[in-house]
Amino acid sequence: MEYIKRDHLTLVQEQFQGKTFQNITFERSDIDNCKIENCRFLNCSFDRCSITCVRAKDCVFEGCKFRNADILSNEMANCRFQECDFSLVTFCDNTSFQDQFAQPNFLSANIKGNEFLFSTFVHASFRGSMISLNIFRQATIKDSEFGNCTVDYNISEYCVFQRSWLNIEILGTFFGLRSDDMLECRFLLLGEEIVESDCEALYNSAQRQFEQEGRYMEQFLLDINRSFDELLPATERLCINLKQRMFSGDHVPSDQLQFLFHVYKELYRQKHLGFLALYQLERSILEILDGISPTNKCYEKVLLLYNDLGLLHRSMTADLAALAEERALEDNSPMIVRFKFEKKPQIAMDEILEICYYYVFDCAPAVRPAILAEQSGSYVVFLTMTVQTFVAFRICTYLLSGSIKELVKIRANTTLLVQKKLPKKYFLEVTKPESTVTVPQATAALLTKLIKKVLPEPLKNMPLSDISEDNLKEVQEVSQKDVPTKHHDLSAK
Repeated sequence: MEYIKRDHLTLVQEQFQGKTFQNITFERSDIDNCKIENCRFLNCSFDRCSITCVRAKDCVFEGCKFRNADILSNEMANCRFQECDFSLVTFCDNTSFQDQFAQPNFLSANIKGNEFLFSTFVHASFRGSMISLNIFRQATIKDSEFGNCTVDYNISEYCVFQRSWLNIEILGTFFGLRSDDMLECRFLLLGEEIVESDCEALYNSAQRQFEQEGRYMEQFLLDINRSFDELLPATERLCINLKQRMFSGDHVPSDQLQFLFHVYKELYRQKHLGFLALYQLERSILEILDGISPTNKCYEKVLLLYNDLGLLHRSMTADLAALAEERALEDNSPMIVRFKFEKKPQIAMDEILEICYYYVFDCAPAVRPAILAEQSGSYVVFLTMTVQTFVAFRICTYLLSGSIKELVKIRANTTLLVQKKLPKKYFLEVTKPESTVTVPQATAALLTKLIKKVLPEPLKNMPLSDISEDNLKEVQEVSQKDVPTKHHDLSAK
């Protein structure tokens, strides 16, 4: 094929709209801060180009070559890449929104720090690539070769891997990757296919591999990927291993420390971060800072992690302060609450409420919570309780699972139950916490006491998935007339 040569160009702040480029070579060109919209690139070569800060929208790239190119800090939306060659590309810090990559070749590519939102990869090859510190949200990878490559520390949220080859290590290097996300996939271990009878056996194989190699970070991610119920004990094990490594002088990669914050930030964003798990990690990082020399090559990275965790801590403290207002902590007035769950909790709700009350106040409630009625379908239960009991439940669910379900149809005279809905950016960024929040003295004393207490066995053994944000769909204060007159006995179901 004969190309029209346009090599060594310098394109800065150019705009292209509705144009077609065919059989053109742009090799070794610098393309910076340009806007490209509704353009078609057919059999073009961008080999060894530097493509930075480009905004591409509704574009098509067919049969194009990006070999040895630097593709950095670009924004792409609704673009289609058909049979494009990205061999040896450096593809970093880009945002891809609803893009389609059909039969791309990412041979030995460096893919780092990108965000793929609703994008699709079909018949993609990542052989020999390094894929690290990326975020995949509702992305789809189909019929692709994702096995013979290095996949380190990525985040996945509601992604789908279908009929693809995966390295078994992905179970502990992709935070948020659930068993339901992997459909008809085949797995490799040290380059050889591994066949297991079911998903649990596959996870066990990965766990054995990580234990043999002493990969404590991968073990941590594997545990919480299996179930968010494991976050608190998994954090405890992670802290033990991290302190052992740091105090013995072993090298801890800076990427691990950076990614650890991204995991906890993501847990907070998804409302799965229990405050106790954050406190445990933050306390361990502080112990490491106190125990190593400022001249240690990891000291600055550990200090950065501690400061970043402090942002989360202040944000969550503000949430807890809203839940534990002093006036409501002593409010024994009665209320009726309707809880709606996706699945019925394994422990009865009245028992859960009593466990939470005892943990917060160190005694049994003077007025015991009682179930008034239950409904099937999505499990619905109506209970009578005091405001104080409800406060204890909300504090415990936030400490353990990070759930902060908003109460609807609240009473105007109960300011505790009025919770401002935080803007979406507050959860996404977690970089501008409420610096003006002041925690009342009694509330601060209560929170300090709770985070230092040893969890009682009933609370430690409570399945956190039962009270998580995913399972607890709605909490609503109702009046007596809203309670079904007939009590539905669901014990047999």
